[in-house]
Amino acid sequence: MLGYDDAGEPAIGQPALDYALSGAVLVELALAGRIGISDQRVDVLQPTPTGDAVVDAALAAIAKDQKRRKPNDWIGRLTDGLREKLLERQIEAGVLRREEGKVLWVFPHTTYPTVDGETPAAEVATRNRLASAIDSEGRIDPRTAALCGLVVAAGMERNVFPDRPMKEVRKRLKEIADGDWASAAVKQAIDEVHGAIIVASTAATTGAVVASSS
Repeated sequence: MLGYDDAGEPAIGQPALDYALSGAVLVELALAGRIGISDQRVDVLQPTPTGDAVVDAALAAIAKDQKRRKPNDWIGRLTDGLREKLLERQIEAGVLRREEGKVLWVFPHTTYPTVDGETPAAEVATRNRLASAIDSEGRIDPRTAALCGLVVAAGMERNVFPDRPMKEVRKRLKEIADGDWASAAVKQAIDEVHGAIIVASTAATTGAVVASSS
């Protein structure tokens, strides 16, 4: 929800949004104790499903792969169809609706505005939770801390905190992400995922620039 505006348009550039989503899935698996990272490779620690269909599909894919892969490899692999599945979930929940249109009366264009034109309650709650975290000097819960790191890795700070000084916001988000809020193993895994999002996004952007220059 943080990656889309209320008009149903992506609020951050591509492919950063897709990488952020697949990174979020890996973070969920790390927080749930299902995966770990050693020698810069993702390993399944516990194959038991979490109960979330999207997250469990990623867990199954990692478990059945014959090759131990780096986090940034899985960041790319898990993007296939992921955003569409998550948007469909929000449509089924009655939060979003699908609108089909055309750009310049020729090119098909799909948007996903909110059903009632208002910011969804779940998004408001998440934004408030993030705002409370950066204003707090106390301990931040693991899920919120991981999300703070994800916001920085995906370059979503301006979208999430449009009315705050970006330099201060980035500094505080990084402080939270770097803090001691999870076990060493879980923290390492999540840090690796955050780093992989940055690497994947940077590589994609560089490739696009080179292609355009050519």
